[in-house]
Amino acid sequence: MTQKPIRLAIVHPTFNTLGGAENHIIWTAQALTDSGYDITIIASGFSVKTKAIFKQMGCTLYNVWVPFVPPYDNLKRNLLIMGFRIRHLLHSFDVINVHNFPAIAWVGIACRFDASAIAPIVWTCHEPPHFIYENETRHLAWLKDVDKRCVPLAKHIVTNSAFTQQHVKAIYNRDSLAEPFGVPIPKTLNTAPKPDHTGDITIGMASRLETMKNFKQVFKAIASIKQTHPNIFKRIHIKIAGTGSTEAALKAYIHTLCIERAIQFLGFVSDAALDQLYQDALFMVFVPFEEPLGLIPIEASLHQCPTIGSNSGGPAQTIQHNVTGLLVDPHSVADIADAIVRFCKNPQEALTMGHAAQTYALAHYTNTHTAKRYQNLFESYLVSKC
Repeated sequence: MTQKPIRLAIVHPTFNTLGGAENHIIWTAQALTDSGYDITIIASGFSVKTKAIFKQMGCTLYNVWVPFVPPYDNLKRNLLIMGFRIRHLLHSFDVINVHNFPAIAWVGIACRFDASAIAPIVWTCHEPPHFIYENETRHLAWLKDVDKRCVPLAKHIVTNSAFTQQHVKAIYNRDSLAEPFGVPIPKTLNTAPKPDHTGDITIGMASRLETMKNFKQVFKAIASIKQTHPNIFKRIHIKIAGTGSTEAALKAYIHTLCIERAIQFLGFVSDAALDQLYQDALFMVFVPFEEPLGLIPIEASLHQCPTIGSNSGGPAQTIQHNVTGLLVDPHSVADIADAIVRFCKNPQEALTMGHAAQTYALAHYTNTHTAKRYQNLFESYLVSKC
């Protein structure tokens, strides 16, 4: 580490809401500020909560407001305005870390106005903007052209998983560093083995209630278990943390399957309540389609809670099959049901995998590990200047 603090600019579309990308940035920024970094956050908006979090860290914030109109931040006019308005904010940094689209477009457009003043750019790609490449319209053709012009300006691309890395290669023909994002170690970390589960079994689920999260397949699996293993069905209690656009439809769906007795929707929960769910659950079920990473299996692991996860996408990288959890085909009701029954019949196996999962996560998937990998990358630019 050099004596002079490394000046890092982090550019992200918005911090008006807190999701996986925003949490990753917050956790990594905290670890980097603890290491002496001088961090500036540039975005189109901050919630009261995120503003307070960054201020407490000592970060400098720039809220670059633009009167977004549909289609919001992807409108050509707004991209150009954002690029023009942030150009002077990007001066005097050692490294610029851009997260996701359209932030990469803002920085790329800013480079067109004043490229000589722009520090090395690292683009952290949580997920490529698939909507640009999956639909052919005049508006999206322009966005695609901007995206293809801006991404090459990044000195390095960091992806959150090998799955995202493959998409980046396919879209941009660029190599990238696959660095799975870590999470903070819980304040209530307990490394002692969990007690044996007897009687009723709590099963956890946590994510936004959206179609891609694949709740219906899980509910079909529970309905199947009700028919084939009624004694197990009587013992299970599925607690679901999260809200989303499909909540009402999912509640109606479990009613049609006659399994509402076994399922409880918790709604939005605090971090402490989510930690408690991980503690109480024998295992988690997280089987989304096309998930770039998914923090749930990592967070659960730190609480010695194994996960039944998708055998594709990010979970296939963060879950070691038959060691720290079980991987299943997210399209297969039978696969999901068999995995749930397996853990319910053999709770000790779930406890053993949970303990292994914690050891694995502590060794690979904490925000301290993530920040250290970023530090090594960022500081390599400073060494190359000497």
